[in-house]
Amino acid sequence: MTDRTDDDPIEQGDVPEPGGKRPGNHAENESEPEGTQADPTEDERDLEPLKEFILEEVGRRLSASAGGSLQVILGRDFLNSTIGNGAVTSGAGAQSIALGFEIPGARIEAVKHTYLPPVCYFDLQSRLDEHRLLILRARRGWGGTVTAVRLLCDDHERIQQISEVDGRLSALRLDELERGSGLIVENLGPEQLRELASGQAERLSAKLKQLEARAVVVVDESSLRPDHRMERFVADLAAHPDPRRLVESHLAERLGSEESARELLSADTLAAWFAAAPVGDGFDAHLLVGLAHDLAEGVQAGGGVEEALERFAERSESDTDNWFDGIANHGTPSVTALALTVAVLEGLPYGTVSRVAGALERILAGDLPAEGRERNEPRRVRRTQVLKTVRAKLTTERRNGRLQNEDEVISFQDDRYRRHVLDLVYEYGFENEILPWLRELTVDREVAVAVCAAEVVGHLGKFDFRRIQTEFIGPWARSPRPYDRELAVIALAVLAREARTLHAVTRLVGDWSRKKLGPLRRTAARALGAGIGPLMPAGPDDLLDRLAEGADRPLAKAIGSSIAELFALADTRRRIVLLDMLCEWSEESTAWNGFAGIAGFVECGRIRLTLSFNGERVRWPLLLVLSSFDGTFDREQAGGWDQEATGRIRDLTAALIASAAADSALLPEFERMLKGWASDAEQHPMLAREIDELLAEAAESPGGGRNVEYYRRNLLDGLQIDAES
Repeated sequence: MTDRTDDDPIEQGDVPEPGGKRPGNHAENESEPEGTQADPTEDERDLEPLKEFILEEVGRRLSASAGGSLQVILGRDFLNSTIGNGAVTSGAGAQSIALGFEIPGARIEAVKHTYLPPVCYFDLQSRLDEHRLLILRARRGWGGTVTAVRLLCDDHERIQQISEVDGRLSALRLDELERGSGLIVENLGPEQLRELASGQAERLSAKLKQLEARAVVVVDESSLRPDHRMERFVADLAAHPDPRRLVESHLAERLGSEESARELLSADTLAAWFAAAPVGDGFDAHLLVGLAHDLAEGVQAGGGVEEALERFAERSESDTDNWFDGIANHGTPSVTALALTVAVLEGLPYGTVSRVAGALERILAGDLPAEGRERNEPRRVRRTQVLKTVRAKLTTERRNGRLQNEDEVISFQDDRYRRHVLDLVYEYGFENEILPWLRELTVDREVAVAVCAAEVVGHLGKFDFRRIQTEFIGPWARSPRPYDRELAVIALAVLAREARTLHAVTRLVGDWSRKKLGPLRRTAARALGAGIGPLMPAGPDDLLDRLAEGADRPLAKAIGSSIAELFALADTRRRIVLLDMLCEWSEESTAWNGFAGIAGFVECGRIRLTLSFNGERVRWPLLLVLSSFDGTFDREQAGGWDQEATGRIRDLTAALIASAAADSALLPEFERMLKGWASDAEQHPMLAREIDELLAEAAESPGGGRNVEYYRRNLLDGLQIDAES
């Protein structure tokens, strides 16, 4: 395994180093009190497993915007937003979000023929017509997306759909929306919902009117409470269609005859089935459409209604409670263990999941009496049968990191199962078996396993916060190992996205920031990054400012990593605020006070923006792009910014370069950042001129002078500066 230096371009998904060690027998070099300096080489050496995992896993698990620290892996499931962004990607990242995919015309036509409008439909239609934007609150399974398609399809031939927004709503590239088109946006996270309530709904509405376009934002009924600033845009899908009528409409579409559909549904067996069909919270339109499919398929194949219902029950049943009840109370330890392990490690290779499930199986089997163990002794069962029992599937995925290979990864057939199965852990009394097992997983040889275990620990904290804090989060946060502290932040980041535990999490992090114990302060600093910082009602800046006072090297690097995460996720105005804060810190004259400012700047300087240049996809230093006055860069690809903002970012960047060049304590880190810039300039000579001009301005800043001129001469020596670029 080779070290990656800043001389190498940062890969997509690569990040400012998260400050963590791999578990193991390592020298404990971070247990010294605040104000003393740790050996930096000890920190760097044990981060390699994390770096490898980030390069190989993050890009695969998240969209192209993924990055940040170890915390970013959480964005794949529990969190509906990306919480780390070490590499910002134009077209999918936090800076500029593409408009998803176009819904095929065939699907739109099918919706026109099968959709059953609820009583409230015309109210939804009039509200959308008036404001060009409708925020549709719907229960899961009631057909919110289909309703959105139907609302738009009469007036818009083309409809774009964004299934998940990675980043800020303000970064949506609405200018790419064809005039007169429709747009559907789904699965917004907590931060994006707050954006809507804080004025983004009005801005979206105004922009859509300019484009003569309309958009429907579909949100879960329980996730959004109407705010007076957005209530005119919000409407509820107040009712679901009648189960029988819904099946009949889809069956008629498939059979090509309404009469044939009605005749088939008149069977006594189906009448009894519809009488017991779930309504209200248990209604699931997707399942009923599946029933229509199975009935049509059975008729066309010459089968009967009973056979079609049986096939439907086997293939499409989504009653997770009954299914899991059967596994928990009547399944063998091996089956129960595999179902729980898939819930914890969903999306990882089958071999890894099978290995880890073996340890849980032994724990579960150990709780059985001797006769129970004999009765439940596992038999040799085909893998396909086991997967069917736990309702899981295998898919082949190619890893896009340094190791180019294909893996069979395992996941549930229904993407709703994972969260629901984990919610049942406490209900079925598995916590005393699961929690010790999860503790073992957090020191597993595979980093991905440890990360998933930590996020599940956080998820279970909503059921027993005190126990999770006492047995897991607290010891991790106090650990001298940075790796353990990252696990604490992962668990806290999940808990922070639960409304009932957010206050407890923010209060805990605030308390840690006031402690004298070094590890707790470093954990607080990392928590204030993209994991928890943006969710804090008052924001993270005051606590970060307090931690920066007198910060030693390890604490400064923790603060710097968090600042870089916040910087990558921020809009232009917020980035200026963060750079200004770094400047204030770097100018502090008291010993150690400048550490955090320089460390944060260096980490921000390592962030790459992926964008298009002359038809080529390139990754260039984000700070260079943001501080450029000429036409080398396309501002729209970086989220857009004006001349005044460019000047301010350029001045702050030059001042920070001058401060870093004069600070001998963090000179190696600063030099690696500059060498990374020079490496980019070797591949793209137009960057050399940008770097030269920025360094020239830095040399004129207070404290710059000969120090910056030295780097200017030596860094650019041998590089061709394109004066016409």
